[in-house]
Order: sequence, then structure tokens, then C-alpha cells
Amino acid sequence: MGPKSGRSTAPYISGFDRSAAPYLVPDQIIDETSKLPVAGARLVEFKSTSPGEGLLLIERDGGILISGDCLQNWARPDQYFNLPAKLIMRFMGFIKPHNIGPGWLKSAKPEVREIKELLDLDYDHVLPAHGAPVIGNAKSRFKPAISSL
Repeated sequence: MGPKSGRSTAPYISGFDRSAAPYLVPDQIIDETSKLPVAGARLVEFKSTSPGEGLLLIERDGGILISGDCLQNWARPDQYFNLPAKLIMRFMGFIKPHNIGPGWLKSAKPEVREIKELLDLDYDHVLPAHGAPVIGNAKSRFKPAISSL
């Protein structure tokens, strides 16, 4: 804890407002050199984004890439979308299979070079935070969206 404030002096994640009170204080800050608790896994980090974004690459079964906001696979709205959300999300470009997250692109402002480097990784599957899993041929399915940037 900090000497007078009662707050932790450790780095923290506080959303987009870095002066805000801590929302989450991680137990450990990781980067691409960190030893991860999953065998055969490594972090793929976008260093140009704010807030930061990383993907977990598990190097087995052809490669499994676990993404947050950057890679999405919403081919169609699911049962959790109400009618206005279905319309708005489609209009904003979210409802699209094998997609680069449009909100993430706009807010995080990644360097295109970093996104295109995803095509240099070995993976057959993507487990996105947004949308359905892509099992098999994931890199080739995302390639058109990545290459068009």
C-alpha cells in the first residue's frame, strides 16, 4: 500500500483514465518475456495500443490464439443481442465473421504493422472474446481482414 493514500503503489489498470482510482490491481504485470502458467503458451503483445492489448498463443494443436478485442468472429448476433443492438452493431461493423474489432481499431489505435504480424504466427484456431470460436484454418480466415488494413 502507498504510504499515505492507502492505495497500492503497484502499476494498475484503470480503464482509459490513467488518473482514475484503481479499478483492478493485478497480482503480476506480464510481458512477452514472462513465464506463463500454461505450458507452451506465450504472450503476443501490441505495444502501440492504449490501453494495451495482448493475445495468448498456445503452441499446440496447430496453434491456438486467444484474443481480447482485436480479433472478433460475430457472423450473426446471438441470443444476448436485443433488436436495437442487432441493428447498431451491424451498422458499426461489428457483426462480421473473422473481423478486426472496429471499436478496438478506433480506440486503441494499433500500428497496422503489429496487426499484420499476426500473419507471421502459427495458429489454426482463434478463441475470441467476442463471437464464436474459429476452429481450423483461422489464420487464413482472418487473413483478408488483416491484409486489407
